[in-house]
Amino acid sequence: MKISKKYYIIACAIFALIFVNYLLKTGPFRTIVPLDTYANDDVRYLHSAKTLLEAGRFTYFTPEKSTLFMMPGIVFAMVPFVAMFGEVGAILAFKIFQCLLQFVCIFVLGKITLRATKSSSVANITMIIYAQYLPNAITANYLYTETLFTTMILTLIYLTMRAFDVDSKKGDNMDSPEEISFPYKLREIKLYLYKIDYQTRYHKIVNDTLAASDKI
Repeated sequence: MKISKKYYIIACAIFALIFVNYLLKTGPFRTIVPLDTYANDDVRYLHSAKTLLEAGRFTYFTPEKSTLFMMPGIVFAMVPFVAMFGEVGAILAFKIFQCLLQFVCIFVLGKITLRATKSSSVANITMIIYAQYLPNAITANYLYTETLFTTMILTLIYLTMRAFDVDSKKGDNMDSPEEISFPYKLREIKLYLYKIDYQTRYHKIVNDTLAASDKI
């Protein structure tokens, strides 16, 4: 079973329309607070990426003071965009990047649902519903960690489900826990020794019987 390519494209198109509509309404280069301040997380992440690129140190509240009191993952993700487009251009570029990450989320969520329900129809509907969830498009329009974190969590869940599937398939060809336990193995050894003893006694009786018949 596979998720429908048609439904995936439709889901991505729906999300893209919502994302672009919100982007145009709020402004492609808009941040929560003015860019020349450190009054909110979005501009702090952006300034931190610029400082990390130029000075090689982590900052958050001010560029003069190094600190680890921050979310370093999103800063590392922003560094290539700041390097290519500058601090202002990176705002729009990173928003588009987050939109693409949401496309990944739609696909991964469809795969998760498919594995969980074994139903392509349910997986396709799930992708459509996720694409229409407004907070996903809104958070993708801001420089926050939600989109990056969501992508990582969904990917981790999917990989974990795949790992369990592989383990279960391997388990089909392995002994059950009861069959590999020590008491079970000890019982098998006793049965094997009893079988050998029985065969030995049987052969002795047969040989004695044959020997007696030869004397008659």
